[in-house]
Amino acid sequence: MKHIIGGLGSGHRVARRLVLGLTAVLAGSVSGLLLTAPATASSVPAITGVQIANAPPLVTDTPYTIEATWAVDDVVTAGDTFELDFPDALSGYAATFALRDTEDAEVGTCVVSSSSFLCTLGDYVDTHTDVHGTLHLQARFTEAVEEDEVVFIADNGTTVAVATPGGVADSTGDVPQEPQKWGSVNADGESMTWALTVPAEFLAATGGEPVTIVDVYDEALTFDPTAMSARWSYDSDWGSEAWHDVSQGTGPGTYSIVADESAHTFTVTFIAPVTSDDRFYQFITEMDFPAGVQDGEAFGNTMTVADRTVAARPVQYIASGGDGGGDDLGGFEVTKTVSGTGASLVEGAEYTVDYTYEADGSAKTGQLTLTEGSTGGLTDLPVGTVVTLSEVAARGAGVTYGTPIYAGEDVTDNADGTATFTVADGTVAISLENPVTAVPPSEPPVAPDTPSVPGTPNVPTAADGSLAVTGADSGPLLLIAAGTLLTGALLLVVRRVRRRA
Repeated sequence: MKHIIGGLGSGHRVARRLVLGLTAVLAGSVSGLLLTAPATASSVPAITGVQIANAPPLVTDTPYTIEATWAVDDVVTAGDTFELDFPDALSGYAATFALRDTEDAEVGTCVVSSSSFLCTLGDYVDTHTDVHGTLHLQARFTEAVEEDEVVFIADNGTTVAVATPGGVADSTGDVPQEPQKWGSVNADGESMTWALTVPAEFLAATGGEPVTIVDVYDEALTFDPTAMSARWSYDSDWGSEAWHDVSQGTGPGTYSIVADESAHTFTVTFIAPVTSDDRFYQFITEMDFPAGVQDGEAFGNTMTVADRTVAARPVQYIASGGDGGGDDLGGFEVTKTVSGTGASLVEGAEYTVDYTYEADGSAKTGQLTLTEGSTGGLTDLPVGTVVTLSEVAARGAGVTYGTPIYAGEDVTDNADGTATFTVADGTVAISLENPVTAVPPSEPPVAPDTPSVPGTPNVPTAADGSLAVTGADSGPLLLIAAGTLLTGALLLVVRRVRRRA
């Protein structure tokens, strides 16, 4: 029984050791994974304000400029993002642009989609503080809004209410009674659409000949026959998406097109269309903006149909974009050197250098520990920060330390073991020299002459082999004898006194 219990105890101990060992291995593996795992980007709060730049009244299907301001905390790192979702009634024009500072350095990049914009911060935030900026983008209302405000939602859940005084009106209006031409920027932000709307009765043949529509487009644009379409709809379906396609061809109910690129024109002919007054026709073509198009550049278009010339309102290219900036960051590095006759005697010694500076309205302090030839310092200090260095007094056996010597561009050695400098863009390089002098050893004191100690005299031996008593050893006997004589004399005096009495 004891054997069984002992066996169980041993088994438990073995199992326990195995569990502990596996736990340690797993812990080490997990910690190793944590240490080697790369840092991941995170979404950070940044949006500080949003507004619609265009003055009301606001209507649907019209490009508007959305302006926003942003700022991020100094703890952000490259790769962090911030995002803003549009209200349901608003749709953004696709765009990609860089946020740049006044010296054209890239702070980050932004991507605009139909539902939001997302900005990603770059390396700039790792070398600057107080990073902030603005951005602007194009969007349109896709539906009417009755409320006097719409709500944008930041990715951290923060909502931003933006005023829409009087709401957003439906721009559809009534069915046009005359030929009409208009253009707009497409959602991709890189192309535009021209739309020609003609009431059906204007397409009725005259003198047996079909009516032609001549379109003159801006010479900076290029007509692409494959990027066009024709369609018709009933007046009762105006403002809806109830369209009926018209095919390109030569038979009744089709259309044909002839383009003249040199004259920047194309001619459309609807062949034997239905021209009842309950319907209208529409011809649509898309054109890319030219390469290198500039913000604010406008493009026009005119058309002539049934002896009527209609000029479209110019379509202006409005680029999305933004900017950013912040305070530069810098730092400093202190390199330790040791010189003088005592340098070899303090090899490997450690030196403590205190640093102080002011940031965010309060004093910051710290220490550097340096050895001969080593370098230490700080980074990520705002440019303009004033730093003071002070080395703790060094000591060593057999040496004397002189006053530390600081050197470096724009570094002031205060000649008292301290130095002062101002952080610039980049790294301030500082050398810190410790002059050390060897102290020569002093001569040891000479001891005075010591008289020699006489040897022990020979002591005679008694006849029986014991040591004979010498004068040096009879002192005690003489004292006893003297004491006895003195006692006897005193007794004699006492007797004589008694007799006289």
